[in-house]
Amino acid sequence: MKPSREIGAFRSLAPCFLILTLSATLVSAADTSGQARAILAKMAKATRANNYDGTFVSIRGADTASMRIIHKADSRGEHERLIALTGTAKEVIRRNDEVICIFPNERSVMVEKTPQQAFFGTAWSQPIEQVAVLYDFSVLGGDRIAGRPAWVLGIQPKDADRYSYRLWVDTSSSLLLKSQVLDGGGSILEQLLFTALETPAVIPESALQASISGEGYTWYRNETPQASGERNARWEVGWLPRGFAMTEQQMHDMPKDKKAVKHKVFSDGLATVSVFIEKNKEQAVPVQGYSAFGALNTYSTLADGYQITVVGEVPAATVRQIAVSVSAAAP
Repeated sequence: MKPSREIGAFRSLAPCFLILTLSATLVSAADTSGQARAILAKMAKATRANNYDGTFVSIRGADTASMRIIHKADSRGEHERLIALTGTAKEVIRRNDEVICIFPNERSVMVEKTPQQAFFGTAWSQPIEQVAVLYDFSVLGGDRIAGRPAWVLGIQPKDADRYSYRLWVDTSSSLLLKSQVLDGGGSILEQLLFTALETPAVIPESALQASISGEGYTWYRNETPQASGERNARWEVGWLPRGFAMTEQQMHDMPKDKKAVKHKVFSDGLATVSVFIEKNKEQAVPVQGYSAFGALNTYSTLADGYQITVVGEVPAATVRQIAVSVSAAAP
């Protein structure tokens, strides 16, 4: 066959090859999505149900921090201890929904009740099938983290109101070994990765006890306050990205000045956004505008004499749009 005929024959078959290739790609993508969701479901369960003890590194821009985490699950529930290994000394102890933060440099301890959520791992506040309406899931391949084989998963949002994620999940324990948050252009905003991880059958109680007793420290407890006019003032968030719903609402008394702050938490099942509302003090200069730390964006503004601050791992434009939509509800 002459070259010209070979080219002609190839061109005539090209549409068939294209159709076959596209069909294979679509089938592969569908299979990968189901596999990715199954891996993520196991990961969510393992994060809460497994015992583990490891060291991980958090990288946000130029800021790097190393921490040790110890997690135990038993008939009493979940118990965790988080110890800062670099920077300012700090320990955090979690016993189910009670979180104790110990700050040795400030000689203070803060105790509060929060919905149960692991320190390390992706928290799913909604079923993965429901989250899949907002994100595409895929298996990107395999890798090794901290000497452990891992699946590499991709989570891609279906709109510009949220970020993308890459997750490395241990093939044996199903624990999260590494995570990355990426912006719309694919740049890494922040990442967490284990440098060492063990999954012992037994974790002694002593490993979960704080190294600092807190004796002589100032203790602050966030207890449910009595109702008052200002505390009961109703505020509305006029705009949220599709799929976001309120998961928590609390009133906090700030430790130093006892100022009441309303705190609303919203989630789409993966990303979380907090809205803080507090009365602006007389003659105080209100905080306005953006700030960012890794994937965490903050936007502050003023509404009806109140400071509105929105913080979340979503794009800057998203936190701003949420913040400017907050208003006092009509009586």
